[in-house]
Amino acid sequence: MTNRRARPFRFQATWFKHDDYPEVVQDAWIKNNGYMVVVLKNVVEVSKQLI
Repeated sequence: MTNRRARPFRFQATWFKHDDYPEVVQDAWIKNNGYMVVVLKNVVEVSKQLI
């Protein structure tokens, strides 16, 4: 049986180094009207593409 609990959000300092980082964060805020939980979820999902 696997544990399906969501992992906690962990900020990766290397995200700052990616050229698209500011746009990724801005897009996450715009798409979700600033709701922090949803914004963080979207930033995490999009950040997977940056790696």
